Amino acid sequence: MTVLSAELKKILIGNKGLLVIAAAVILQLITGLFTTRFYEHSYSVDVYKNYLEQIEGEYTAEKAEYINSRYEEISEIISVHKIMEDRYLNGEITLEEFSAYNDDYFLASAENETVAYIVEKCMYYENSEGFDKIFFFETDIEDFLTSSGMNYIIFVMLLCLAIPAFDSEFQSNAVSLILTSRDGHKKTAFVKTAAVFFLAFLSSLLIYSSIFICFVIKNGSANLNQPLSNIMTFPFYGDLKIINFIIFDCLIKSLCWAVTSVFFMIFTVLIKNTVFSFFVSVFAFFVASNIRILTDSTAVNYIFCPVNLSGMYGSDLNPMLLGIISAAKTVIYFFIIYKIWTKPRN
Repeated sequence: MTVLSAELKKILIGNKGLLVIAAAVILQLITGLFTTRFYEHSYSVDVYKNYLEQIEGEYTAEKAEYINSRYEEISEIISVHKIMEDRYLNGEITLEEFSAYNDDYFLASAENETVAYIVEKCMYYENSEGFDKIFFFETDIEDFLTSSGMNYIIFVMLLCLAIPAFDSEFQSNAVSLILTSRDGHKKTAFVKTAAVFFLAFLSSLLIYSSIFICFVIKNGSANLNQPLSNIMTFPFYGDLKIINFIIFDCLIKSLCWAVTSVFFMIFTVLIKNTVFSFFVSVFAFFVASNIRILTDSTAVNYIFCPVNLSGMYGSDLNPMLLGIISAAKTVIYFFIIYKIWTKPRN
């Protein structure tokens, strides 16, 4: 058994890491499958779905003309409401005629904001390029993507995985013995750091996969191969498919969490106390994350804030810069851990 596999076994079995991961996944599945989130929209979702059933498929000038004509018709019906009411009160039209108009008026009022939204989407398509413009019901996908926020299940899970990695050696007072052995210095620190990084990445990816599976179970996967830029809140992504965007985002978030888990380990070797390490890690994480409000610099945001853990990654993401900074942060964190870990003790 290699040193790395022994360390993984220790974290998963000895430190109950496997139980922590399983509990986190189960909690995420329960949250995803059995809780309902309510989203506010400027339009009626049901009306929107009905219209899209009529114009579903490739965007064409004819479909845009149909929507614009319907919007003009709705606007006309709503604009003459006071006139029609006065005509009825003055006896110029019958009750049947006024009732028929009111039916049209109430329908127009109910559809007005929704059709206006589709008109806006037609204008968006008309002024966009670089992707296949397709009408499809995207509201559930848009809600899923825009509601992606900080995942506190992963946050707590990684605290439970990262902090005990060194803490058990300090609590058992085995650190002095380990540091006198041949592998007690850099190799031990490297193996522990690598084990936590590896488990943090895989477990985070597992949680994000669970979130996506819950979405597919509840909403289906029919439109996931459509270009993301068909959703107006996600322009500038070109012909990138929705499914590819989600996969890439999950990988980026998991990488950021893996780097963050190494950050947590610094406080274990520094404080040497489980409870205080938890509190200080939480405090330091949120302080570092909020530094981004002080500047618009992309590099500074990548350094001090685990990028897009509070949302999907932006179209201006620089994967190379993110990768370089993530690697540099991991090396720096390891160097700090190594220096503290191998510091002479009385």
